[in-house]
This record gives sequence, C-alpha cells and structure tokens, in this order.
Amino acid sequence: MRPIYRFYRVLARLVVWLLAPLRIEHRERLPVTGPLIIVANHRSLLDGFLFVALFRQKVGFMSAAYLFQMPVIGWVLRQISVPTGSVAGVRQMMADLEAGGVIALFPEGGVRTEPRLDGLGDIAAYLASKTGAPVVPVAIHGASDVLPVGTYLPRRRPVRLVVGEARRLEPGLKRPALLEATAAWMAEIFDMQ
Repeated sequence: MRPIYRFYRVLARLVVWLLAPLRIEHRERLPVTGPLIIVANHRSLLDGFLFVALFRQKVGFMSAAYLFQMPVIGWVLRQISVPTGSVAGVRQMMADLEAGGVIALFPEGGVRTEPRLDGLGDIAAYLASKTGAPVVPVAIHGASDVLPVGTYLPRRRPVRLVVGEARRLEPGLKRPALLEATAAWMAEIFDMQ
C-alpha cells in the first residue's frame, strides 16, 4: 500500500471518528481476505470515506471523470480512484481484484437524494462476472445527515451500515443479465432498514 493511501486512510478514519460514528450491522458478512466488491447506495460525498476507514486493505473506487479536472479534488482522486468509463481504470480494478483487493462501487453513479432503480451502472456486475469476486451489498444510512447534498460544512451525526449477504455471479454474463443483477442488489439495499 502506497504511503499516500495510508495517509488517506488515517484521514478517513479521523473524519469518520469525528463526524460520523459508525454502527455496522452484520459486519461478519464482510470477508476479511480475498477479492471483494462492495455495492452501495450513494447519498453523500462522505460515502467513500466510510469504506476507506472501514477496511485495512486499499479500497478502489470509480469517480466521475470531470472530478479529476478539479484542482485539489482531482489530485486526491488520482491517488485513490479511477475515472468512470475508463478502459484503463476497469483493467486496473480487475488487476486489483485478482490480487485480492477491495473495490467499492456506487451503481447509482452520482449522489442521489432518493432511491431509484433507473440509470444504474453495471460495472460492479461486470467485474464480478469477469473475476469471480464476491459482491456484498451495503446500505448506508445517515451519511446524508452528516454531509447533505449541496453543503460543504459537515455536522456530527451517526451513520449506520447494513451489510447484506455475499454472492457471486456466473462468468461471462452479458449486459441484460449484468443490469438485472445490479438492479437486484440495489433493490435489496433500498430494502435494508
């Protein structure tokens, strides 16, 4: 793990400790070794920090390409993330999974204020079908109370993660099946209370 990522992990743990004390339900469902793909709802810019703080190993992400052009945020993202839609980024994620890494993805794409099953991305399902890595759905509750959409000043509020059951996809699935799997995971996440 690169020193810069270690720094981000310490920073993420500090942010979570100070602003978003975590309660994790069914933590035992998260594998401690081997490749893992996390799929989660996306309600706040805080969401990625939660997973960096949670795992000991490096967590990879995909971020919107335009964010990489922003002065400070872009530099930070280049250290911990790959651009959405990038072939090189997908290859990097596959290599990370094959090396036993963790990838956290938000199929909703950008931050959404309400649960919707339209417009989901299928990259998590694609990676799961290609690599055989298990997928664990995780529902994030309360992150939007800490850092609501459109605000830049966080407030201290508790955050709860509900971890679903791990599952694997068949190899070689095509787009309709990938989208179907993604929609099923997200529907499960939306139902996790």
